[in-house]
Amino acid sequence: MNWRRVYNALVIPTLTYRAQVWYTGVQQKRLINCLQIAQNEGIRKMTGVFRTTPIEPLHNLTRVPPIPYLIDKLMHSYAHRPQDLPSSAKVCMILTTNQCRYWPEYVNPITNLTRVSHGLGEATHRAPVPSTAGTWTHPRFTHIPKPPPHITAQYKESMAHPEAADTYIIILHHICLRRHLATFHITRSHTILSKGVTHGQDQTQAIRRAVTTALTATIPTLLPARIVLWLPHNHTCEKELTHLSSLSNDSAIHALITTHLDTADYYMFDLRTLNRRWPETPSKAELRTMELERHAALPLDPDTAEPKATMWGKIHTDYWQNPCPSFIACDPPSDNIPPPAIRAAAKCKS
Repeated sequence: MNWRRVYNALVIPTLTYRAQVWYTGVQQKRLINCLQIAQNEGIRKMTGVFRTTPIEPLHNLTRVPPIPYLIDKLMHSYAHRPQDLPSSAKVCMILTTNQCRYWPEYVNPITNLTRVSHGLGEATHRAPVPSTAGTWTHPRFTHIPKPPPHITAQYKESMAHPEAADTYIIILHHICLRRHLATFHITRSHTILSKGVTHGQDQTQAIRRAVTTALTATIPTLLPARIVLWLPHNHTCEKELTHLSSLSNDSAIHALITTHLDTADYYMFDLRTLNRRWPETPSKAELRTMELERHAALPLDPDTAEPKATMWGKIHTDYWQNPCPSFIACDPPSDNIPPPAIRAAAKCKS
């Protein structure tokens, strides 16, 4: 059994439970020390060493960060979360219309949530009207929730041989570098007019951003007579319909689609599901190339660095400044290379 995985999966979430709420870094040294003492006991039991063994090298040998660095990493991840949320998310309303607060109106306490939400702008969430909370519909909108085999065969044929006047928007989900991505291809008669990549905290958010970006780029400029939106699977189609119905009539994407369909009687909008193995569907290699190109074009910004990489960078900086032999022998691990003490022991044994 890998005890390090068990420790990371069970013990660390218990020690740092709701740290994003209670941790401030001010006059909490005694509390952090209590958590660190508990972690020290766990690391010594995992490694099977004596109680007098220095704890700092054991953190490096087990690749378990100390509690202060771990909490900083959790706070860093917590700060990234609101930045990726759309302004229409319900959680963005907590700062303006939080009905669970117990303080009066004239008191505005500074919390971790107010710090990470600074500069996000005004929330635009609107609760759906109960009578219109179903899936979005329109007279010239077509969607078959569970297409029978003969309809699926027609979809496959239309993907391989599209009509000349049809504009296809193909949305696909992909995971690259542990991030949820969604790519969109805007095509007409097998000619790619535009393509791009969006990311999100999960699959639904990434696909939703790709749909919004693609429709915003397609409708005002191309004015297509028929838009065919291809999504990966049926469940995604249902989520997207529910999302469109939850938007208010004055929202940008809702007004864009409705206005476009109402412009002419022959304008149509189709929502279909596709299979990745169908012909003319973008391959996984192409999706991966698009993401790597996008990642290489982004400027390096230390404020948006990955929280885990930032945490280990701080540990490397602090440990390299200590000339103690135990620190040098068990310096922080680099990728999959073991510390010098482990390499020396393996060399002597061989």
